[in-house]
Amino acid sequence: MYLTSDVLLWKPTMSGSFSSGNAIRNKRAYEILVHAETILDSAANDLHLIDCIANLKRAINSRLKTLNEIYNFLRVNPRLCRGTPIV
Repeated sequence: MYLTSDVLLWKPTMSGSFSSGNAIRNKRAYEILVHAETILDSAANDLHLIDCIANLKRAINSRLKTLNEIYNFLRVNPRLCRGTPIV
């Protein structure tokens, strides 16, 4: 399966069913993403870009933690959680 560049135009949305703890963490990931976009839109120098990247990493990490709690990726494929590249 291949994805076209159209996926980069999609806006993030929250949907689905989560427990209350996961829902709060999931919402927080999207709030951090919006904050990163705000920084990027008003970036005046390289330090703002660094802040944007740091916030994007935080958003991704938060989302991955939530997804791992829901789907338990370690049980499916232990290499996914150890940083080992999948060949």
